[in-house]
Amino acid sequence: MSDPTTGDPEQPTTFRSPAYEEEKTFFPPPPPPQPSDSPDAMPPAQPAASAPPAQPSQAQPSQAQPSEAAPSIDPLLQYRSEPEEYHKQPPRPSRRPPREPRGKRPSVRFWIQLAVMMGAIVLAVVLLRVFVLESFYITSNSMSPTLDSNDRIIVNKLSSGSASRGDMVVFSRPAADPTESNDDLVKRVVALEGETISFSQGRVFIGELLLVEPYLPEGLTTEVPADSRLFDACVNQTLPSSCTVAPGHVYVLGDSRNFSFDSRFFGPVPKSSIVGRAVWRVWPISDFGGI
Repeated sequence: MSDPTTGDPEQPTTFRSPAYEEEKTFFPPPPPPQPSDSPDAMPPAQPAASAPPAQPSQAQPSQAQPSEAAPSIDPLLQYRSEPEEYHKQPPRPSRRPPREPRGKRPSVRFWIQLAVMMGAIVLAVVLLRVFVLESFYITSNSMSPTLDSNDRIIVNKLSSGSASRGDMVVFSRPAADPTESNDDLVKRVVALEGETISFSQGRVFIGELLLVEPYLPEGLTTEVPADSRLFDACVNQTLPSSCTVAPGHVYVLGDSRNFSFDSRFFGPVPKSSIVGRAVWRVWPISDFGGI
């Protein structure tokens, strides 16, 4: 569109919305018709004195004023009317299979899965007991006061065949055990293979060094019975009160020295007969914990 007085095309007004950085271009309404020089042209109607003629709105650099001759344009209309569905993401498909309606009997597949799961649990428990952990029942006071009669302990079977000084180990009863009470015994390791253990004045010596035993009650002594004999598992043994432990064996004693049948009576025990190392006491509950 061009201006009838100047003949120059009218420039559109550029409006920058304060809320958005994009520029929006709007065209102002057309100006009212100008009087013509033609004699046939009718003079334009004059507006009433009380109502001055409407003037075209002037473009402002910061905002656009709507004209009475043209409908107003909301620069934010397209943003306000934008549907919210454009911003929504489609729902993700569920990987969980649809639930069966209640009241329907379990399928054969369900019972098969249940049987397999129960079998796996039973197998895991059996393997755990055979190869890892096993419970043992104490039937005597030979390890008192550390372990009392009727206590239950857990033995770590991963340490079978090995032992360190001070460990409480469960081992198969030697054939020379005069008590013949149980198939398995629990004692404490005091001497290792190749070491010489001796007893003098109620004390225990390893070589020439005194063995410190804080787990024993104060004042308790360790005596060798008068009828003690020599053992094949003691290397070059000449006296019952001294023993050099043969390779592959350990020397064990009970903590209750006056009421324990141990290596003083049946000699060192082979390491291959060790079932495992006692690690926990699970009964009675009041004494639950590591040992």
